[in-house]
Amino acid sequence: MPDIDPHIPGDEHIKHTPLTILSTLSPYSGLILAVVLVILFLIKQNILEAFLLRRLYTTKYTLLNDRDRRGFLNHHIAGGTKLLILIVGVYPFIDVAFRYAQLGDRFAPHSKVTLGDVLVVCTQVLCGMYIFELIYRVNVSPIATMHHLGTILVAEAAVAISLDLSREKDATIEFILCTVWGAFDIVCELLPHIAIILYRLRSTHHLFLSRLFLFAAISTFFGTVCETLVIFYLFGSLWPQWQIAFKIVTPLLHCAFSATQLHGSWIFWKMWKRQEKLLAKKLEEGDEEQASRPVTEERKQGEEVAVALREATVGGYSYKYPARTSYFFTRRATGMQRGKKLERAHRPLTNRKPDYRVSKSRLTTSQRRSARLQEITRGKAPKNVEKQHQQLPSPSSSASQKRQKRKRPLSHDPCLDEQTPSTRPRASPKSCEQVAEHPDDPVAHWVVTTFWPKAFGKEGFRMNQGNSTKRKGVSMHNSDRMERLAMNGIYMRASALMQRTSKDLCSSFLEGDRTPSQYPCYPPEQVPNILERIQDLGEGRLQRDITPWVVPSAENLFFSGEKTLDYIGEEIQADWTRCATMGGTRPKPDYTAGLLRTAFTKEEIGKLENYSSLERPFLFTPNLCFPFLICEAKTGQVGMDTADRQNIHSASIAVGAIIELYKAAFGTTYPDRMNELNGQVLAFSVSHNNTVVNLYGHYAVLSDDSTRTPNFYRYGIAMSSLTMYDGAERYKAYNFVRNVYEKFAPEHRKRIKDAVASLPALAERTGLTFAASDLALEDTTSQQNSQVAGSQDDGVFRAPSEPASVAKIRQMEEENKKLQEQVAKQIRQMEEEKKESKKREEKLEEQIAAQMKQQVEQQQEIISLLKQARM
Repeated sequence: MPDIDPHIPGDEHIKHTPLTILSTLSPYSGLILAVVLVILFLIKQNILEAFLLRRLYTTKYTLLNDRDRRGFLNHHIAGGTKLLILIVGVYPFIDVAFRYAQLGDRFAPHSKVTLGDVLVVCTQVLCGMYIFELIYRVNVSPIATMHHLGTILVAEAAVAISLDLSREKDATIEFILCTVWGAFDIVCELLPHIAIILYRLRSTHHLFLSRLFLFAAISTFFGTVCETLVIFYLFGSLWPQWQIAFKIVTPLLHCAFSATQLHGSWIFWKMWKRQEKLLAKKLEEGDEEQASRPVTEERKQGEEVAVALREATVGGYSYKYPARTSYFFTRRATGMQRGKKLERAHRPLTNRKPDYRVSKSRLTTSQRRSARLQEITRGKAPKNVEKQHQQLPSPSSSASQKRQKRKRPLSHDPCLDEQTPSTRPRASPKSCEQVAEHPDDPVAHWVVTTFWPKAFGKEGFRMNQGNSTKRKGVSMHNSDRMERLAMNGIYMRASALMQRTSKDLCSSFLEGDRTPSQYPCYPPEQVPNILERIQDLGEGRLQRDITPWVVPSAENLFFSGEKTLDYIGEEIQADWTRCATMGGTRPKPDYTAGLLRTAFTKEEIGKLENYSSLERPFLFTPNLCFPFLICEAKTGQVGMDTADRQNIHSASIAVGAIIELYKAAFGTTYPDRMNELNGQVLAFSVSHNNTVVNLYGHYAVLSDDSTRTPNFYRYGIAMSSLTMYDGAERYKAYNFVRNVYEKFAPEHRKRIKDAVASLPALAERTGLTFAASDLALEDTTSQQNSQVAGSQDDGVFRAPSEPASVAKIRQMEEENKKLQEQVAKQIRQMEEEKKESKKREEKLEEQIAAQMKQQVEQQQEIISLLKQARM
């Protein structure tokens, strides 16, 4: 090694850098690159995807679509790799590029590893990281592709040309210049990886994200400027040593790299501007403190209560509180300041001491009660609302009024005479008219008059619950329903005995990026507006406007050109009249997809009709066989729980029908075919409201005892959001259902046809018998018309009606007797024929034995004659 003065400046040091081999590892660069790619794959496959990211980020990672999930994982790999290179390579880089060390110097005392070895390995690790990103990520931008490809080619070329020093006189300084590029690339691009990861984790922290993106944009910009200055300074100082090719190519490559880095800085600048707009929107809504705080479920419920209390217009009264009190109500509604009084919130409105106070029980209003309060507050405020009393009364104040001494008894007439002296606010004549408009609404009556109706609490009084046309039924606690399902072997959880192939199948259905090619109802850009508009409306609007975007209609797809779906049928809010239930009443899903009768041949339909009964159905509705997809649409979180429970009940019946079919076809002859269904997903269900979609797979776990009823479980496939992440998961369920139609439905049909082929041959129908599938439950037990039993709740099936009149039955009995006599006569004839044939066989055997005996005697005579002739 030549002697180098340690006091020589960095540029002079590079000028005097000798032309030497970079490292003894340079010829093995390809092997090092392959090892790096293998290590990155193992980290991705066995650590990050297997458990680490799921445990660290839980649903924030699992709810990402495939494209965002790959990008999220790659940012972890890229950030960790660059951090590792920065830690390991910072000392060799600075020592070689800006101090007095050479590439052949030892990395540490008494070590065989040189500084060049470390830099060459770091170069291969950086190239391997970019190669992995180009292969693993989906839809990499053209700018990023050009940057990565340029980095890989330049770095590998710098190592390759150092292998022939006789022809490449500037190989060493070219490699050092490439390390300067790589160092700035690692330092400037490390923060963007961290910023994107935090953006995925804290998408609602607009203040934090705006500052983070601004800092990332500024740091990337100034890093690019500093890189350009350093590169061109070193390039200019070494100008005489460069060959003509490097004098041309090096500036062009650097301009390309700088352009990509500036483009990344511009992207972060736009992301900062977007977060600023979101933050400004939050500030315009009047809640500056909560603009930078995450939106939690507790906060959402509190805000609903706050809105209901700030703007309640009932019976001619309008209670409006300023926007700055929203956070107070939010914290009161969530139980954070239960000890303070509500009068502090009224001070901005009036200096008068309030006559009525809101009790703590009213402040802890649940989400359902706040929704009820919004439903009854749909009147118009009177013009003299500012002159009226603005305090919000409470039913609990009636208890305290009883303890107060009054000079005269309170009248319960809401329409008091204007001359009647009273210290409480009197109801205006207009408010009396409002009370008359809502005779069945005690809450509206109380808000207007501060008194409950006289009939409230008496027998026969009922509140107006609207004109619901679906699923009226007996109220039952959720635990009771769950207990009844469990008694029938239905559990709303997964089982460890589920087949791994079924899990992989469910995961494969999530792959793809399909969107509605033809608009089901309205253009896609109007979906966010529709979701916002229907959030307080009923199930009818939800099923009409949102369900087609979540669960596409199989028949509509068929009529739109998907000719392979001709055997799939559907039902909308159809009663399952031809099957028995399992811990509930008759199912009535909002949408059901199954097989049409045309999916089977006439012979197969005959076998199924001969086989089926209420406990072993194949027709669930008059037109639908063996359903495999069920959808329920409900409003609110409570509605989602109801939808999930109804879905598992309906899906368990559908799965049980296939189990019974296989039991009848293969139970005794081929028991292994029964084991194929053990833990295998046989049906799917979709539950959704206006914000969330739940996807489940349903399967059965069979018992060793074939006489026992199997247990039914569900497997959570995915939960997607219709509103979050800028609608990135809006069509996740749509894509899943399309895959179910195209990939699962053919297997479902084949599975059933295989079982039907093994059913007993169909006996000829004589008119004296009828198939059990022809029986259906009476329509009078339908949930829609029943006032006692509701869908999926609690009730009992009525007995099926008789298939014919009494006279017809008698005639059938007579014909049956004649048929039995004919059969008995035929049996006697067959027995007589058997006896005669047996006699003929015995006689024939005697004749054969006699002939054999004669032949033996003749042979003996011939033998004796031959012996005599020889003698």
